[in-house]
Amino acid sequence: MRNSPQGTSAFWEKRIYMKDIVEYPVLLREEGSANRTYLKHVFAMYDIAIDPVWESANPQALINAVEKELGIFILPEKLMKRDLLEGGIESRKLQDEELTCKAYLIWHRQKNMSEELKNLKEVCKNITEREW
Repeated sequence: MRNSPQGTSAFWEKRIYMKDIVEYPVLLREEGSANRTYLKHVFAMYDIAIDPVWESANPQALINAVEKELGIFILPEKLMKRDLLEGGIESRKLQDEELTCKAYLIWHRQKNMSEELKNLKEVCKNITEREW
């Protein structure tokens, strides 16, 4: 099953470029979120103004909105992997932009790391290596 935003069945039938995003109802994370800040930067590079039809602090709520055909949502694939496998949503790769965002965990080499910080470091390592 393939869900598309209302009136946007062409979304699934063509290659998607950054300029195409404005043709569809866009769902975004809340102002100030890392996802939204990053996307605003990318859209600005293409001189694209995005006016979201809906915003939420909850990525799963936005995925659910996509399932209900309320719009499109740009989200890291790892966060929607389960929903993609279940078939309620589909994804399309942007043809002209590779959306990648890196985060780094840093610490002082010469300081002793508490057990809690060692655990956090291990959790972060596991998250980046895990197949979702």
